[in-house]
Amino acid sequence: MKKEQLIELGLSQEQIEGVFKLNGLDVEAEKAKNKELEEQLKTSNDNLKERDKQLEDLKKVNPDELKATIESLKEANKQKDEQYAKEIKETKFNSALDMALTGAKAKNNTAVKAMLGIDLDTAEIDENGSIKGLNEKIEALRGTDGYLFDTTDNSSSNSPYTYTPSGTGGNTDDLIKSEIENMFK
Repeated sequence: MKKEQLIELGLSQEQIEGVFKLNGLDVEAEKAKNKELEEQLKTSNDNLKERDKQLEDLKKVNPDELKATIESLKEANKQKDEQYAKEIKETKFNSALDMALTGAKAKNNTAVKAMLGIDLDTAEIDENGSIKGLNEKIEALRGTDGYLFDTTDNSSSNSPYTYTPSGTGGNTDDLIKSEIENMFK
């Protein structure tokens, strides 16, 4: 959607900026979900290739060695499944943490992560994909180390392409008029 289309629909500048802000949040959430799904797909494909190779190797084994090989592969597959579950949990954890820190306007996600001290092994992810207790920790950190967060209110202008000269309060018409008058004095 383009800004011109929204203007044609009769939306005010403030409404247009609100639409773009909401759209941006939706896009970021979908990017995080997409990244998580790509990681899961990649890991699943890698596991399938590994198991196909194992099956081919099994075809070459004689019956006497087969039992030992099967037990060995069962253990290896169990370890791979545990590793896969750990990687999925880590991916979900990092996605949830990054989304929460972006939503909280953290200036440097890496620094805030270190200050929060959240442990992947003890963190619980709820059914919404959020880390339980994270918002409380972020708010506590915002209270003690507020410099880590952007506190500017961008509600009046969410577009990175909007320019408002300082001291005008957003009213550039009077500024332009006075500048033109000063040129012809």
